[in-house]
Amino acid sequence: MLMYFDKDNDLHIFKNEFCNLLDEVQLPMEDRNAVLKLAGFNDVKIRMGIKNIIDNFYKREERRFTRVNDLLFKIAYVMHNNFVEIEKLYSFLKLNDSGVLSYNELKQGLNSMDILLSDIDLELVFKSCVINRENKIGLDDFIEKIKLRKSIIDNIANIDNKIRYSMTSNKVYTLS
Repeated sequence: MLMYFDKDNDLHIFKNEFCNLLDEVQLPMEDRNAVLKLAGFNDVKIRMGIKNIIDNFYKREERRFTRVNDLLFKIAYVMHNNFVEIEKLYSFLKLNDSGVLSYNELKQGLNSMDILLSDIDLELVFKSCVINRENKIGLDDFIEKIKLRKSIIDNIANIDNKIRYSMTSNKVYTLS
């Protein structure tokens, strides 16, 4: 679509051409400046390579994905350190029998386990899950995300313990 708005076919797009694209997709005016900034345009930079624009959008998504993954690992790590099993997490979060969680229920459940996240971080975690029409996430979806990461942390800790044991007992221990 960017190529369509590159009128001189030089693989660069001017800010006004990009604004035409935003008009075409009927982006609301209040979102326009944010999208222009994400693309890399500003008051000084009025011409950008199409590849750079695409890269800017992908970099943002990659950073967001990395942050969400880090937060999910943080939750799993706190659970590991506090010896909280997945089943206990399930009981902390299952405040009702609907199988879904609201943002506040997720926050309350994590806080009750001393897993404290900022509102921004909690929102990132919440939005990383499948959200239904009632703005709630599936409990099973969230549990699966944590279960995978907790399993990784538990296995790393187990390997670490085996290595430490073999070092203190002068035994050679092979990892399988």
